[in-house]
Amino acid sequence: MARPYNLSGAASLQALDNAPALASSRTHSRIIIISHQLYDIFSVTDRLVIMRRGKKVAERNTKETTPDEVVGLITGSEEAARAGRAG
Repeated sequence: MARPYNLSGAASLQALDNAPALASSRTHSRIIIISHQLYDIFSVTDRLVIMRRGKKVAERNTKETTPDEVVGLITGSEEAARAGRAG
């Protein structure tokens, strides 16, 4: 079983920079990144699982959503989520 790591600051940015190479170097590898830094998340992911208050509220392909929709789903703002989906 893989060991979890808790990174912050410069270490977390370095991990995000290396995430695509790590994922492509292994067959069927998965990397779980928990962050509110949407720019970073959108730049290294193919799929998003959005949670609010510890529960899964949505799952999206990164190319088929927007940061506005994700923020709306995280905060529970249906209006923001719909606006992000329309854009």
